Amino acid sequence: MLHYIAPDNRSENHHQTDNCNHIIPRKTLYSFRLSSFRQETEEAIFGRIQNIIGHNKLTNLFADWTYLGYNKYMACVFCQIAAHDKSSKIYHEDADIIVFADIFPKAYVHLLISPKAHYTRIMDLPDSLTLKIFETVRKITKELHLEDNFQLVLHNGARAGQIVEHLHFHYMSNEHGVEVKYKTIVR
Repeated sequence: MLHYIAPDNRSENHHQTDNCNHIIPRKTLYSFRLSSFRQETEEAIFGRIQNIIGHNKLTNLFADWTYLGYNKYMACVFCQIAAHDKSSKIYHEDADIIVFADIFPKAYVHLLISPKAHYTRIMDLPDSLTLKIFETVRKITKELHLEDNFQLVLHNGARAGQIVEHLHFHYMSNEHGVEVKYKTIVR
């Protein structure tokens, strides 16, 4: 759910009207189910919001978000992990790539390989970063001695099963006895 509470410096009893002269309490909680908008672009989502609350209120909404320091990636859990703001078990990290444990492992070894910068789809990723991800895969494979026993999975888009809207690869192996030594544990 995306929640937004319209900020207000006035009294809580103040009301205003939208373009259709509907009375809207200033402290209204606007909720939108992101899953219902999953295949729409960000512009289409904001177009729908504009139709619901009106152009002037949408402009004020963006001004309020900018004033409050809103960043559209603040809600991304992988961006928070890359910034060490969210608890995680980090296996490998460099300036551009982070590798960390999946919180719902589907295999004995289940790591997520992700760029630190926010990219949603593989087509958005620069070639140099794509190459760096695959170099990291090779490095992990050699360190864990899994040359003949691992899978690399990418879910590209919601229809392909991508749940977190931040590009990441699943590195998985069912090889028992592999000891994954995490370099950093963020709490």
